[in-house]
Amino acid sequence: MSKGWTGGSTRQWRRTRAAVLEQNQLDTGGRCTVQIPTICTRWADTVHHTKGRAITGDDPAHLVASCTPCNLHIGDPQTHNPACPLCAQRPSNALDPEPRPMTWW
Repeated sequence: MSKGWTGGSTRQWRRTRAAVLEQNQLDTGGRCTVQIPTICTRWADTVHHTKGRAITGDDPAHLVASCTPCNLHIGDPQTHNPACPLCAQRPSNALDPEPRPMTWW
């Protein structure tokens, strides 16, 4: 169980996270898809919930690979300031992508 989050992690979440990171490795070579200037480390090592976990849960269609600093900066997308000056500088290709269906058997 992680120390930062008392809920811990489930086996299903670890599988989903690994699948998202693996697909990102194939698609972008492992680069962060959020890309917030001056914060981004450019290496995706975590997964960001684009609509917020409370809204979509762990649905892979609403998950993107990101670096830890970008993910922590945004936090919950429902409460993040939409006028954030750093986020406004993101490249247009780094905006949260449209959900895409993904199925893992």
